[in-house]
Amino acid sequence: MSELARKSSAIWKHFKIVNSEKAKCEYCSKMISYSGGGTGNLNRHMKKIHWTVAIEQPLVPQMNIVNPVAETTPESTSTSSSQTCQASCSYSNSAEPTSSSSSTSLFRRPVAQPPVQTTIDGFARSTRPLPIGKSKQLDEPIVKFIVKGFHPFSIVEELEFKNMHKMIQPSYTLPTRKTISSSLIPRIHQTTKEKVQEVIREADAICLTTDGWTSLNNVSYIALTAHFITKETQLKSVLLGCTDFHERHTAENLSNFLMTEATKWGISHKISGIITDNAANIVAAVHTNNWRHFPCFAHTLNLVVQNSLDALKEQIDKVKAIVQYFKHSSSACSKLASIQKQMNLPPLKLKQNVITRWNSTYDMVERLVKIKDAVLSALAIEQPRLNTLSPDDWVLLQKSMEVLRLFNEVTIEMSAEKSVSISKVMVLVKIIKNHVERAIQNNGPDQYLRFLHILRDQLINRFGDMENNPLVTDAALLDPRFKKHGFLSRDKYDICLRSIKSKLRALIVAEDNVPEMSEQLPHASNNAESLNVWAEFDQEVEKDIIRNPTAASIIEIDKYLNEPLIKRTDDPLQWWHERKLLYPNLYILMKRRLCVPATSVPCERVFTKAGQVLNTKRSSLKPEKASQILFLNYNWT
Repeated sequence: MSELARKSSAIWKHFKIVNSEKAKCEYCSKMISYSGGGTGNLNRHMKKIHWTVAIEQPLVPQMNIVNPVAETTPESTSTSSSQTCQASCSYSNSAEPTSSSSSTSLFRRPVAQPPVQTTIDGFARSTRPLPIGKSKQLDEPIVKFIVKGFHPFSIVEELEFKNMHKMIQPSYTLPTRKTISSSLIPRIHQTTKEKVQEVIREADAICLTTDGWTSLNNVSYIALTAHFITKETQLKSVLLGCTDFHERHTAENLSNFLMTEATKWGISHKISGIITDNAANIVAAVHTNNWRHFPCFAHTLNLVVQNSLDALKEQIDKVKAIVQYFKHSSSACSKLASIQKQMNLPPLKLKQNVITRWNSTYDMVERLVKIKDAVLSALAIEQPRLNTLSPDDWVLLQKSMEVLRLFNEVTIEMSAEKSVSISKVMVLVKIIKNHVERAIQNNGPDQYLRFLHILRDQLINRFGDMENNPLVTDAALLDPRFKKHGFLSRDKYDICLRSIKSKLRALIVAEDNVPEMSEQLPHASNNAESLNVWAEFDQEVEKDIIRNPTAASIIEIDKYLNEPLIKRTDDPLQWWHERKLLYPNLYILMKRRLCVPATSVPCERVFTKAGQVLNTKRSSLKPEKASQILFLNYNWT
């Protein structure tokens, strides 16, 4: 069977040809034999393993038979009719049968007319079915539209959506919701998974972030993202999975889950660290697997501020009551908008806080302070009893928000995924501490000072052990923007420098132990005397060749440290990419450290998307299907 014939079968929408005898299933990647060109094995595999997938049969194009009479001119039509009439009369009046020649001329087939050239407009509106390959290419953008936009599968069955595609491409038949769910998404998920595996296989070091989430229908999910530096020295992030987890969230169960996932993806030996929140069970799970752990910087900062805001609880409760009133009363909200317009103020709406994010409390109070006059005027008209904030309370809130503004900016700065963040940790903690100390020295009301002292104590308690984490210290030293300036103390810098030199020695020794091809191959010359030509020279310069790994590591690190710092706004990865041949061993260490994100925000963003997938209208979506959608949404480029 020819290649064209094989391609015309609908079964080839579900298989990829590997060679002349094997084809790979696009759902389970199993290799199936089609020796001799037959598709029987392929059909049996689909019916037995993927029986939920519909094998669409190709449509047979209908042939339009052209009436030759209709295609002739009026003159030829009349002539032909008269001739036919005369021939019929002579046949009926003749006693003898007509000759074969007369019969041939009488009943001859109509002469084939030349094909009429199709116009461009007619071709575009042709209803002929598309080839399987072309139809498959058009299926993917439809699925991508659904996955990226979090649309329901049923959108392809809506009348207006169908009409739109019919106008664009009449010969393309939209897939059904069942085809998308049971056939297209699993196939594209498998293809995308293979691409992610290929990218991860090339990574030298990988950092993981993980977190948990519970859906509306009370199903627990765990997300796992991987972060690494590519050969082009660029940060890359992929979602390894957001899967349902039915076990209890004990340290042992979480440890087994993480190890199973790492082994499945083949990265258990590449993990340089894992970023999680501060929950005791997940921290113990990471330590059980002997992986380095770094607590999410944003989560730790959240705990610092949340504990400090207890000193302002009375004022914050009053703010919440005011905001909730305007959120629940449409008339009060309308009145506030009209007053803002009268006062020539920007039309800003009040914000409500979320208990799990401290910066939402900051946003709530900061917005209320910004439109204070309009809020007070609206309350005086609509609900005077809620106007419970005294002038001192307003001053306290304003001064406190000025202090917390820096915390908010740092949280946003460290939540970035596409730039190096772990090396900034010590520098930013130092800046925050100095900021709080200056605020304490400026004095203020007793309640305000109590808030500041709690804030300072929380910073010391939460970030006091930060310089003992090699993920943070190594990253600061290997960042050409900071180096020794990223440390809070000289002693910690010296300890980190010794550690880097030790790691460099281990790398150099490992490279020296790898035999070179030139040493393994025998000399080609047959003349024994020619082997000793360079012997005298080799003995003379041997003592000058650096063979000591310690000396080599010291030379490389010293040369790096003597280079001038780059600007804080410059890209450190670009700097390293240009010098990876100059500092080959440091470049390897750099990829193990600067790939680490300072927060587990990537997982938080996955759960934000999960909330759009598993909403109230799609709460019955199976966890497996939801996981596939989230995987494609994150990784499909």
